[in-house]
Amino acid sequence: MNHSCSSFWVLLGRPLSAMARGVTVMLGLLIFQCAYAMPNFQAAGTAVGSTASVTPAWPAHLTDDVALLIVESTGGQPVTLSTAAGFVAVANSPQAIGITTTGTQISVFWARATSSAMAAPTVADPGDHVYAQIFTYRNVIRAGNPWDVTGGGFKILSSNALTVTGVTTTVADTLIVQAATRDDKSAAAEFGAITNAGLTSIVVRADGGTTQGNGGGFAVWDGGKAAIGATGNTTATIATAGVNAFLTLALKPAPLVVTSATLNGAASVTVVNGSTITAVVNA
Repeated sequence: MNHSCSSFWVLLGRPLSAMARGVTVMLGLLIFQCAYAMPNFQAAGTAVGSTASVTPAWPAHLTDDVALLIVESTGGQPVTLSTAAGFVAVANSPQAIGITTTGTQISVFWARATSSAMAAPTVADPGDHVYAQIFTYRNVIRAGNPWDVTGGGFKILSSNALTVTGVTTTVADTLIVQAATRDDKSAAAEFGAITNAGLTSIVVRADGGTTQGNGGGFAVWDGGKAAIGATGNTTATIATAGVNAFLTLALKPAPLVVTSATLNGAASVTVVNGSTITAVVNA
């Protein structure tokens, strides 16, 4: 994704290695400002379901892409990774409703790609069934946890409606990723009418499930949140009445680190995520 710059300050000939949102640098008589790029969805791997362990594969990815491994199991059967392959649990995961083999549970793990050929994790057999899939995202912050804030919950009473409670972001330009599980035995898409006035361009990335064991499934969607603040709640309908568990992550944008540019009296410069920029101004 490209970034248009207008308003940042640097001494001529000195390299600019990174900049924060809103910092100003002047190049000669030109003034530029660079903003963060909102994280964006990259790809979804193949979903796998079983009454035994599963090994979901990464979709196509590049170094520094962030992967989310989303797993559904019954409410009383927690998920563990017998082969983590770099994945660790996300804050506020898991969320569950039900006991033993009833209900549904959502578990979310994350990893940052260190190459373009990452090894697949293995989700251990939790008991009744397991359903898992990996999703990748780009332009996410490259150090530390990839989220600004997370939140989760569950719905106790069986119905055809779901409200995913919102979170409050503390940084601008986050991508809000939400996943919700269901407890019915169906491989079909079940979620619809996903609505949140506080998010832009909501897109469903996956909606499916498994008929293995007692069955279950999930849907995953995301939407943009440019301004800092509360996302508000997300509502959805579900084809089959049941209980649900859900998790929300606000993925943080990567700081803008740009490649290079030569300014020949131009009024603007377009840059992309990269390493450093050295300003060269031709008088």
